[in-house]
Amino acid sequence: MIPDLTTILVNILLEEPFFGHLAAKLMRGERDDVPDTGLILDAGGTITLAMNPEFWSERKLTDRQRFGAIKHELLHLAMMHPFRNTEFRDAALYAIAADLVVNQYLTKEQLREGQLLPEHLSGIRLEPHRSLGYYYRQLETLLAQTGKESEADRETVRQWMSRDHPAQMRHAYWSDALTELPDEQKIAQAAAWQHQLNDLITKEAQGAFYRLEEALRELIRRSLTPANPVMDWKRALRIFATNSRRMALKDTIRRPSKRYGTVPGIKIKRNQRLMVALDTSGSLPAIILAEFFREIHQLWHAGAELLVVEIDDQIRNRYWYRGQKVMEVAGRGSTAFDPAILLANEEGVDGLIYLTDGFGPIPEAAPRMPMLWLISKDGIRSDSRIWQRLPGRVVRLVPGGK
Repeated sequence: MIPDLTTILVNILLEEPFFGHLAAKLMRGERDDVPDTGLILDAGGTITLAMNPEFWSERKLTDRQRFGAIKHELLHLAMMHPFRNTEFRDAALYAIAADLVVNQYLTKEQLREGQLLPEHLSGIRLEPHRSLGYYYRQLETLLAQTGKESEADRETVRQWMSRDHPAQMRHAYWSDALTELPDEQKIAQAAAWQHQLNDLITKEAQGAFYRLEEALRELIRRSLTPANPVMDWKRALRIFATNSRRMALKDTIRRPSKRYGTVPGIKIKRNQRLMVALDTSGSLPAIILAEFFREIHQLWHAGAELLVVEIDDQIRNRYWYRGQKVMEVAGRGSTAFDPAILLANEEGVDGLIYLTDGFGPIPEAAPRMPMLWLISKDGIRSDSRIWQRLPGRVVRLVPGGK
């Protein structure tokens, strides 16, 4: 056993009992290949709190920093970070965003030199105590910029993303043992730990949980709610298109009857003008575009007029869909949903379909038509504030299935 570890764990239990109870659920072990401390997941669902003996015995480390090193890992687990990395495209950027979240809940005395904090990026304003998805998206937007004023911050993030950076080395063990597992087993392991954390919150350490600061409690609660509900997005799209049709009566006889002075023949004429907004702030994978436009093509073939707009923080391109193939949409910078909604209002379309990952500010413009949001598989979570405040119906788009 590493010297002083038991003392540190007892102190955590006394000072922050919620994390003390969480630590009691973990195996503990020494690992020379871990840079300092880390959570190691194995294929059987066991999580080990691993510590490097050389790091732990460094004389320059204070007891408060050792305390913070363990609390750092427990914060990651409390927010289910080891199980969520597959929800995001870039694993290195995910690791940085996860650290930016948890390190804000360590005191200055608990932080070690070099640990990542939002204030280390001086050129952009990162709001404190936000979710992992928020920081991930802000970093993604930063890396997409080209201006000289943000070059220093971009270089800092690139250094953080290097494979030999402690943040990357420490988090590599989250997914190494899970990569070979089938999706069903990964989901089962995550569900098992969600169950244990829910028991901590509602039974074993309920009082200790409510002594945590409110922002932290909210992040932990949100991490334990079911994410990414899967609906049949194709069916949702077809129903949306059907309900967006306008109908008018058309005479089948052009001249009134000489005998009765009426126009006896009428038929129903269906009109439909839809706008399709493609979020280009992050490159849309080809598999999503191909499957999405197969459904769009069916709407066009059925007689719908389709105005396609490509948009990031402003509309970059617009054209009428005539059955052509859309192979690629280039990724760019930040995101704004309002320009597409305002254009749809101006054009007077019957419905607006928005394909996006959902990472962006909550729209302020009010749509004057029905809206359907199709959120990509690695987009915002269904328990996020943005998802819940998007106007219209919101559905997860999962390629290759529902």
